[in-house]
Amino acid sequence: IVERLLPIGDILCKKDAPVVLRSTLIPEIAGGVNRLVNEKMKCYKKDGEWVVTLDDVNGESRPLEPKSSMAGDLAYIASSLGKDGFEGDWCNWCDSYSSAWEDPNSPYNLWTIERLKDQAKKNKDENLTGTNRMGVKEWNPFFDIPVENIIFSVLHAQMGVGNKILDYLVDTAEQKIEKVPPEMIALRNDLTSAEMHLVEAKEYKAAWEKLDGKQLKSLKGKYERRKKHLERSNLSEETIIALEWEIADYEGEIKDLNLTQQNLQDDIDAKVKTRNDAKKLLEEFKRKWKKDSESIYSGIDKILQKYGIERSAYHGGQINGVHVRILMAYCKDFMKDVEDFLVAELNPEQGTENSFGKDEILELCHDCETYLGLWDAAFAAVHVQDPTEEDCNRAQLIIDLAMEQHRKLKFSVTPKTHGMEKHVVAQMRKFAGGLAKLIEHWVEHYHQIGHGYDMQWINQPNEERKAVIRSNREFTFSHPEVVKRRDQIINNIKRKTSEAVVAAAEETKRVKTESRAGYVNRALAQRAAEGNDMVEGVGAAALT
Repeated sequence: IVERLLPIGDILCKKDAPVVLRSTLIPEIAGGVNRLVNEKMKCYKKDGEWVVTLDDVNGESRPLEPKSSMAGDLAYIASSLGKDGFEGDWCNWCDSYSSAWEDPNSPYNLWTIERLKDQAKKNKDENLTGTNRMGVKEWNPFFDIPVENIIFSVLHAQMGVGNKILDYLVDTAEQKIEKVPPEMIALRNDLTSAEMHLVEAKEYKAAWEKLDGKQLKSLKGKYERRKKHLERSNLSEETIIALEWEIADYEGEIKDLNLTQQNLQDDIDAKVKTRNDAKKLLEEFKRKWKKDSESIYSGIDKILQKYGIERSAYHGGQINGVHVRILMAYCKDFMKDVEDFLVAELNPEQGTENSFGKDEILELCHDCETYLGLWDAAFAAVHVQDPTEEDCNRAQLIIDLAMEQHRKLKFSVTPKTHGMEKHVVAQMRKFAGGLAKLIEHWVEHYHQIGHGYDMQWINQPNEERKAVIRSNREFTFSHPEVVKRRDQIINNIKRKTSEAVVAAAEETKRVKTESRAGYVNRALAQRAAEGNDMVEGVGAAALT
């Protein structure tokens, strides 16, 4: 099996939005994608080599029916299905609304491309509003790829539940133990929001500078050259008039672009001031509050950093996918550190006035650890390669247990957790080999690769030339033979992994597997103790 990642386009834009795709890349590729979806391929031999085509073949050929799929985050998938902006309240894969997700037995109907098209037409013809629109806008999906072939956003679901439990832990500890005033929490949220808006404003201006900024620089050069040309003697009257017209045109364009550039910089300056003001207000409130010991928020932050986990200002203080996986993998040790820290934060002088004591801290940390441990087991089960029917049933069982804990903590069911509960296992069954290689990890990874290319050729002034250089480089480097030879070279120069390192890795894997099985079996025992259906336990080997 040959795997190859082939980028098909780069879009230089000031703001990432569905309209950008609809007006640029999608019209160029939709026809070809839909041919792959709706037509059979033909395989035939030519000069001893196999050739694959969608065109008619003269002579003997073999049919091949490709299965097209698509992956991305929830916002992109919603846009691709004509559901822009509805991804927070409506499921992308079925027609259920968020209010129905709280009941795990609530019925639903799966979307199809034809149903989506019919609903979009109905919305437009009948001018429907609100929930009557069924979470659909008035335009058709990008492609004919069946909805069931659109891969559920597992990585973003994992980020969602990881950040949810972390927020719950910090918020509960602050309210119950530290007695943090609501005003301080609001001020901290204001600062986080201000930092995020500042990052967005800076990135927007940087994108503007790459496109319109270069145009402004070019216009200024042309303007100066025309002015110097006009100073020459012995110019004809026609030449003078033409130069004056050009100069006047350039002045108007330069004025408009200068104004936009200044407005963007003013916006950044205003957001810097807002961030600084929010920071100052928070610091002043902290001084007036006069807390002698370290705050719970910063204390838990330090524990996160101990495990290499950092909050990202760009994501509004949330942790990314890699760090969520670390949090889940080390949830037992992490929560023990948090437990010790919170117990130390208890003020013995509060006595009985403080209803949240050591026992309540232990329960809080146990609930959070259980939540993280069950979801860690669930995501591991979803990533199983070549899953059997038994693997799929087991994955659904673990997801159900994680959702029971989710509801026990009174968390709302989001599109991410609803999708895990109702749709992801069906996709495990549908795709040969499972979901492991189809999940959007490679999408996030390619964001990093793309950023690397952007930085490598940042000084190339011609955007079209930059795109051609990049596409040629990526096409060459992704060729199977090039990849094969590069891997051979790396393997030849790479030092052989010692037996001790291999053994340590195997031991780490074994401990993780047994830990996941432990969380599942304890949840099953709890379910049985509460009088729910008895379910057979999960063996450690089943969760590798």
